[in-house]
Amino acid sequence: MIINLDEHWNPRTPTLIGHIDPVGEFPGDIDEASTASGRFHRRVQEVQWQAKHTQVTAGMLVVWERAAWRVIAIEERPDDLWPPRFEAAWGEHHAQWLLAVAAGRSARSVGPEPQRATWFGRPVVIILVSPTQPGGKPTHLVAPASHRWPVLPEHYESCVACGELAPCRHAAANKIADREIAVATVRATFPADACMGCGEAIAGRQKAVAFPGPNLWRPDLPHHARFHARQDCAGWVDSYRRAWESNGGGQQQAQLALDADEEDAA
Repeated sequence: MIINLDEHWNPRTPTLIGHIDPVGEFPGDIDEASTASGRFHRRVQEVQWQAKHTQVTAGMLVVWERAAWRVIAIEERPDDLWPPRFEAAWGEHHAQWLLAVAAGRSARSVGPEPQRATWFGRPVVIILVSPTQPGGKPTHLVAPASHRWPVLPEHYESCVACGELAPCRHAAANKIADREIAVATVRATFPADACMGCGEAIAGRQKAVAFPGPNLWRPDLPHHARFHARQDCAGWVDSYRRAWESNGGGQQQAQLALDADEEDAA
């Protein structure tokens, strides 16, 4: 199974940054001043950086899909078994190097010719097993060698109910629900003619965005939803518009109210 590189999530338990290849040198600051104090701070930063990075080895605990997994082994994928996406990426990477050389860029800037065996994007197989079921069926994952694996300590937080690392999806959903309940409680106090975003009154000369139809956020009110036509309330307008359009409101257009003087003139 090839891992999904678009998923980004960190557990509550502090983790280290795990590398498949040996950890490189501290990158440092490019514009760092060459002073005694600057050199001292760079050494401190280097120690901190090295303490946060480690090479992944068998026996370590890593995070995958919100769970802890024990590393059984790490294996290189044979050349003839590279998945198509890795072959394509390698071909593009090597071609870019050749173009840079042909363009006359300095050897220092382009570096040595990349090799498949050491390329940072080559496919690597990491074999995992559940730490609670060490005798269970191993899971084989394919990832680029450059993928950074969150490395857990032996003592970590996990949910008793679902087994996910904390905060689990249920805890995250509860947090969102608590926020939505609090928002609805405050919104229930808004007067009927108030902005449905901030809850403050819409003055006669203030422009407002109005959404025809039932008030989705306050169904108990007889009037449609209105918002201040100002930047401070724009986020609420966008949020309501999405809900309004998903309920068929997109067949009509939100109207920008005129100034009171213009309304009187009309």
